[in-house]
Amino acid sequence: VLISLLLLILILTCIYFWNYIRVCYYASKIPGPPAYPIIGNAIFLLGLSHQEFTHAILKIAEDYQQNLGRIWFGPIPAIGASNPDIVQELLTNENVLEKAYLMKKAWNPVLGKSILTSEVPEWKHHRSIIIRGFTPIILKSYFKIFVEKINILIQKLDLELNKETPFDIFEYLSRTTLDSVCGSTMGVNINSHEDDGSSYFHAINSAIFFIIARLLNPIKLPSILYRFTRDYKMVSRSRDVTHEFTKKIISEKRKNKATVTNNKELMDIKAINSNLYKKPFLEYLMDFTENNSSFTEEQLRNETNFMIMAGYDTTALSLSYVLLHLAAYKDIQTKLYNEILEVVGDINVDLINVDDLPKLKYMEMVLKESMRLTPTIPLIVREPSQDIKIGNICL
Repeated sequence: VLISLLLLILILTCIYFWNYIRVCYYASKIPGPPAYPIIGNAIFLLGLSHQEFTHAILKIAEDYQQNLGRIWFGPIPAIGASNPDIVQELLTNENVLEKAYLMKKAWNPVLGKSILTSEVPEWKHHRSIIIRGFTPIILKSYFKIFVEKINILIQKLDLELNKETPFDIFEYLSRTTLDSVCGSTMGVNINSHEDDGSSYFHAINSAIFFIIARLLNPIKLPSILYRFTRDYKMVSRSRDVTHEFTKKIISEKRKNKATVTNNKELMDIKAINSNLYKKPFLEYLMDFTENNSSFTEEQLRNETNFMIMAGYDTTALSLSYVLLHLAAYKDIQTKLYNEILEVVGDINVDLINVDDLPKLKYMEMVLKESMRLTPTIPLIVREPSQDIKIGNICL
């Protein structure tokens, strides 16, 4: 038995190293900076801030101006595509849907395994469930909540405008979008602009920061090394706060949740599209969890954390870029301002109606162009599930 076990281990080890040698061979065919064994290009990236890391990667892209470029994160190769045709070919390939190993490594220990890092079959299943809680009609029902949170933002900004010192508008936007997401999709008011709601705001911001910091530092990727870092202690605190907050929300929702008379209606997309179902997204997901044993309590918590993070951070970043562009192009700012006056007039924010939004055509163009120029997600990271041929290169 012992000999058979040793033989099995030897065979599996040989298969692993054979596959790794094969990966190294194909990666060597792709242009990129010289790399050292085991540590790869880590020596050039250690100790860099987020901004410095971005500049370093862009410098490598400039030095190796090819359709495909390669860099080693320790022993793991990362292939970057800059040619639009190649990017389209990869993103539309059914065999390139899996999320990258490095993303799972950094994300899952902090905010849990969610739709962002799930394997493809689980991702498809959860996506079909989650998307039902975000139809246009349901989103419209959140409009009054958005207006309420914007009013708070305006009051906060009015206080800053009377000061001569500069301030970070991203923090104000982040708190507003976080309140909006929690108030709409979660159905809870966390009031992150005040002290009682700041703990969760700081915790989830800290979690995002340390996830990115780990991704950008190859030395922090191995779990055995990461556990001895200061980052690990900080991220553990942030994780505990976010998980405790989510558990508290779910617990309170269960206590107050009204009895559903027809559970089948919850899974009826026609009922949702007919505006018969406008509960907060969290309540919808809780109902689904209770009626589907395959969707666990842990998955409910993880998806809730992801929806909060994805909803507030990307929106706040997009709005920050829009304001930056408007500040740089005063003519566009003036034209947009005039359109708003023409469509809704000089009225109180509370009187704005959701039906006015489609009339703001120029605003829509400004928002879309801003997101095109400065997307909130700089990289789309995928991992092929089988060999992919791009010209004469195998990925």
